[in-house]
Amino acid sequence: IMKLTQVCKDKEINHFINKCINRKNKHIGVFSNLLLKEDLHSPRALEPEVVKSTISPFSDKLMLFHSGFLIAAAISYYGSAIVTSIRADITFHCEKAIFDDLLLYGVFGKLLIKKKWLEQPPFADDRKLVSETGKRNQGSF
Repeated sequence: IMKLTQVCKDKEINHFINKCINRKNKHIGVFSNLLLKEDLHSPRALEPEVVKSTISPFSDKLMLFHSGFLIAAAISYYGSAIVTSIRADITFHCEKAIFDDLLLYGVFGKLLIKKKWLEQPPFADDRKLVSETGKRNQGSF
């Protein structure tokens, strides 16, 4: 995903991808510290393998969708870790990581809607406003 920031032309998408990288680095730090406390090594990062090309083989739309897919996959993996781990500290960190990623996934959805690559889902009427004014008004996203 680090490579995507080098080739993405859209500033908003690039900013979102950078948020994803920062979130990923935060989570890697948390779980690497858990391994280090147990005198275990953490896996080697692949960032040095990223080349310095600035020619994009993908559209900005595909890069955004791929970033969103990786967030969704991370949420799924953390959920699996929660139900299979018997350690409370791991479960706690996974729950916190899911919450962080869900907030980021909300930003992803709003960005898709803003770029008109996804339709805004319909909302229920604001019942309080209807009863007070007699007019229908849908909520905003």
